[in-house]
Amino acid sequence: MKKKLNKIAKDTNLFLKRFINRQKRSELIIPMKYGLFSGGKK
Repeated sequence: MKKKLNKIAKDTNLFLKRFINRQKRSELIIPMKYGLFSGGKK
């Protein structure tokens, strides 16, 4: 079960990174990355 959850978390992070990188440049891109990825609070 733990392996499956880790895979889901990894896949979700990969999707979010790709999604954010495809967005038009905005002042919110950097805060969104901070909130979603390392160093940010989830």
